[in-house]
Amino acid sequence: MSLDANYILSYDNQNYVSPTPMQIDKMFLKDKYGGYFMPFEDGYSVYWEKPKYTLLEEDLSNLLADRVLEKRDCEQWEIIK
Repeated sequence: MSLDANYILSYDNQNYVSPTPMQIDKMFLKDKYGGYFMPFEDGYSVYWEKPKYTLLEEDLSNLLADRVLEKRDCEQWEIIK
């Protein structure tokens, strides 16, 4: 049985040069997994609706996000990084 999940990637409020860590993570995730991204109004967090399954541990460790929250089907949000 596979589990689907959605994610929130959060970044510290810093002045980054382009490409920002958020832009790098979004490009990586979109190329590898696809899905839909919706930024929060604060500009430092992004919601990612992942199309299938959960994020691999090796990919999670490669993300530049300061915090990652995961919500699996029928569960509550959990901080995983």
